[in-house]
Amino acid sequence: MGSVKKNILNLLFIFIISFALIACNITNNFSLNEELIDNNLNGDEYIAPRSSITVSNLTEGYTFDDNDPNIKYGLMHVENELGEKSVWSFLKARLLFAFDSDVVINIRKTAQDFVYVENVYLDGSLEVFDALGNVLIPQGKYNAYKVRTDYIQESDILRNLEAGYYILTISYTKNDEPETNIFYKIDYLTGATEKIDSYNRFGSDVKKYDLTPYGLEGYFGYTFFDKFYIFDKNDKHIITHNLSDISRKWIADGKIIYQNEHLVPGDSEDYTYIVYPTQPLATEPTKYKVISRQLDLLTGKEVTLDLDYVFESVKPFKNEKGKVVYGFGAIRKIENKKLTSSTLGVILNTDGKILAELPYTNFENIYKLDNGYFHSVNSIILDHNLIPKFRVANYDRMLQSENLIVTKINGFCGAIDGNGNIVIPHRYEMLGDEFVDGKLFAKESATKSYVIDKEGNKELIGEEGSSTELITNGLIYNEYFDVASNKIIGKFLDFNLNNKYTINHIVNNLNSPKSISNIYGEYKLIKFIDQDSITFVLVDVSQRKLI
Repeated sequence: MGSVKKNILNLLFIFIISFALIACNITNNFSLNEELIDNNLNGDEYIAPRSSITVSNLTEGYTFDDNDPNIKYGLMHVENELGEKSVWSFLKARLLFAFDSDVVINIRKTAQDFVYVENVYLDGSLEVFDALGNVLIPQGKYNAYKVRTDYIQESDILRNLEAGYYILTISYTKNDEPETNIFYKIDYLTGATEKIDSYNRFGSDVKKYDLTPYGLEGYFGYTFFDKFYIFDKNDKHIITHNLSDISRKWIADGKIIYQNEHLVPGDSEDYTYIVYPTQPLATEPTKYKVISRQLDLLTGKEVTLDLDYVFESVKPFKNEKGKVVYGFGAIRKIENKKLTSSTLGVILNTDGKILAELPYTNFENIYKLDNGYFHSVNSIILDHNLIPKFRVANYDRMLQSENLIVTKINGFCGAIDGNGNIVIPHRYEMLGDEFVDGKLFAKESATKSYVIDKEGNKELIGEEGSSTELITNGLIYNEYFDVASNKIIGKFLDFNLNNKYTINHIVNNLNSPKSISNIYGEYKLIKFIDQDSITFVLVDVSQRKLI
């Protein structure tokens, strides 16, 4: 394909001049290098859909309504030829329990879409199942019962989410016996369920966070209201800090760097900056005093800092070894006792000294390329030191897993690398969200779709003239009409074109599948009708991440 750039990239000679201060090293002993940048990039990786398939064959004389409102949770009322009742689980592709004529079936759910089935029998007994067919409450006579779910998130000291899960609580009373409580933990990301011994929804032990991200390896701490408590690895209390008088702050290398700001009288000479009125009726300027300090978290010692700027938003920033020793974010400089109108992106040390100035105030929109970086908001390819190289024309989105940039020309999609070389030609109506198993879905026309690898090599999906649809990223549906059988032959394929399931049928609702959502995940339900059978294919399209 060569190194064709044509109109895709334009050299940024003028743009580079306007960004002359980018990665400008204010000190001689600080270098904004690739390793440091990589340690601080947004680690938000693409999560591929689960893409598993579960097939329900309803060919045994069952009667059902495929507009049953409970289908959106993955369940459906069914009856057999004798009029006996049960519930079909699309998640497990089977009946939840044996058919019964002497039962009233109620499908219920909690606030977090945990769905369960309550069976009430003629003798007054009841039995409760979950949507996977597990017995939550065995058949018996109960005074009362309750099913409850609570969602729990766990994070580190920097408030980065580490885990998310549901606690399922089953409570019931029987005769004069004490209340029985059973607890399960359901992982939010995977849906995996485990039984646990106990759970107290009204409170728990205070969690001590590892303070290593703040530069205090071997120490732990937590905040309670305005107090910050620090302990050593032996759980010995070291010190407590009162943060009630601290407003703007950031933490790095075992220190809090903070600023307090307050109004001073208009005739005061002891002020940091002045704001002149913008309203016609306002006559008096406003003066502010800013006090900047550094607080040692272990000793409590404070040092006053002489800074010529105010913090807008500063966050901890890692060095080349992954330790948080800097701050990075936005400041506004004070010049001639006035605040500048624009913010400046800077990297700071814990003395408040500006180590580097950047045209960016965060790295959230910067992505790694094979030979540099890409800023998705400004559509600019940057070198290893964040110096602008090219502006990308007609930018669409990133294919982050393979460091490729999707662009559009005359409405057709293609992809380029960090040098501007065309890897995927601009001839496709659409490209998939991301590479899965090293392959990307690409649709050229109604009858031609391909999977493409990161070098741009493509492979046609199905036979010439067949129809192909992307079910979810990682799973393809391909079909063609077989004249001999007078039927449609449909195949579900992964991105390596391995056949996951084949179904012969007359008609399907592929263009309008039903959506299912519950505590375990998100799904598409596709219906296939043949002469004497109805088949439902459940596709797990879950792409859960902690948010």
